[in-house]
Amino acid sequence: MMALGEIVGAAIGLITMAGSVVLIYVSHERKMAINKAEINYLRIDLTKVEKRVQDLEDKLVNKIDSIMEKLKEIEIKIAGNY
Repeated sequence: MMALGEIVGAAIGLITMAGSVVLIYVSHERKMAINKAEINYLRIDLTKVEKRVQDLEDKLVNKIDSIMEKLKEIEIKIAGNY
């Protein structure tokens, strides 16, 4: 009878250990999924920032071009007066 009790006890121990391993694995996979989701969110956010920076650069270039054109017009007017 003692052997049967030891076998049952060992089996319960192994089942408990296997359950712990499964819980650790599931927890790890969950953390990895959360990390992956955060990375994807940050990647999307970074893409939005890059697009916004590009838009601002384009606007700045357009403003500079506009100012340069106005300066040329002023230069032509000044040259025409002399």
